[in-house]
Amino acid sequence: MKKPIIINISVILATIAFNLLFWKEGMGVNTLIFTLLLILGIFIIDKEIFRNRTMQIITLGTIMFACSVVLNNSLFSKVLFVISFILMAGFSQQQSVKFLGSGFVIGLWSFMETPFKIINNLPEVKGIKINWWKNIKLFFIPMVVVSLFFLVYCLANQKFAMIFINTLDSIFEFLSDLEISWVRLLFILLGFCIAGGLLLKNKKQFSIDDNNENIERKKEKRIVAPLFAHSFMALKNEYKIGLITIFSLNVLILLVNITDVQHLWFADVESFNIWELKGFVYQGTYVLILSIVMAMAVLIYFFRENLNFYPNNKILKIGAYIWIAQNAILALSVGIRNYRYIEYYGVAYKRIGVFIFLSLTFIGLLTMLSKVKNKKSIHFLLHKNAWVWYAVFLLVSFVNWDLMISEYNIQATYGSEIDLDYLFNDVSDKNIYLLEENKDILEERSSWSEKDIRMALDNKEYEFRNKVKSRTCLSWNLPDSKNLKELD
Repeated sequence: MKKPIIINISVILATIAFNLLFWKEGMGVNTLIFTLLLILGIFIIDKEIFRNRTMQIITLGTIMFACSVVLNNSLFSKVLFVISFILMAGFSQQQSVKFLGSGFVIGLWSFMETPFKIINNLPEVKGIKINWWKNIKLFFIPMVVVSLFFLVYCLANQKFAMIFINTLDSIFEFLSDLEISWVRLLFILLGFCIAGGLLLKNKKQFSIDDNNENIERKKEKRIVAPLFAHSFMALKNEYKIGLITIFSLNVLILLVNITDVQHLWFADVESFNIWELKGFVYQGTYVLILSIVMAMAVLIYFFRENLNFYPNNKILKIGAYIWIAQNAILALSVGIRNYRYIEYYGVAYKRIGVFIFLSLTFIGLLTMLSKVKNKKSIHFLLHKNAWVWYAVFLLVSFVNWDLMISEYNIQATYGSEIDLDYLFNDVSDKNIYLLEENKDILEERSSWSEKDIRMALDNKEYEFRNKVKSRTCLSWNLPDSKNLKELD
């Protein structure tokens, strides 16, 4: 059997599998099954793809994200799985690509281009190769022109327009009698685009050079230059500007860090009043995170090109190293702010997110240090940090944050009462059995009455059972299974 026919059959089978696995189902074990089926399809069509190291890593990562969907079934794990799935599609299309951003764009394009790829993959008729896409384009312009004139004639002749409307009504009535589910057809089309995005090769390969991680000295004369560039002043003057800027910023951030160490690092949570603590975290944390991002942008600007090769730039580099170290201290202060808030109010999604982001920030500062020291490009920063983000998110996707938040807030002793409104309304239904088991503690450590707690539990359990009652074993996941087992 010819390879194009095998590919087309694979796409059709994958589309059918998607429809059978996911129609009226949630994401669960079906996600893992479908992922493995598509990986098997890619291997059958072209096993050479898996000789590529990047493709191997992304494929393994996608399988692991699918497992995290089965184990945790959180929105976080589902979103990360979808992103990794798109990346797998991108790298399966173009193995020369290394950067995750490039792979993501290629993957998205691959899904959207599926209808055109399948047309281009249609077999020959009686030994004659037919250019299907060219033939379709032949009808496109005439159809547009005819449609425009048809619209004009309808506006000019009401009788003609009524005949057309009545004809459409008859067609729609006929289709409704056939009991065609248009939602189901769109769902099948979605599965078709997903299957084709992975199993069909893109018609056009993107010309992407994402392997240049080192800065090269530019000797050509600029015609149009950015602010403070070499056409406006000598490289020596740019060096002086960078030196004054980084020195001044170091002095400024030193004062901020001294203030944080004095009033934050060794202070007790009781020394803050509630509103001061809330403003201290919510306003201060986001502003300081923004300042760290801005700090990295400053270094990216001054160490973007020829200033890296300036013969006497040692002092500027030392200033940059101190600036990076001070931003790491600032990031640590942000972490302490966040920890102080958890001490008083307990754990929440955003507070966990701040710690994850700070971990990524520390790694970003380390890569910035490497960039300045080893004359690396902006692409180096993006490339390395993108892979770090992928690895970190893969690890955290295996943590059941809903249960962790619920267990900590119920069992830990902190400054305020348990925020039951958050546990019942903001945390997902994975914590129902925990809330049920600890309803006595909830009543003791909150202002809610026993009746209020019972009503909230019943409502959350009702919504959960209503969600899972129409689903089959294809949607099986560990949290739902544990909930049902503990509640029954």
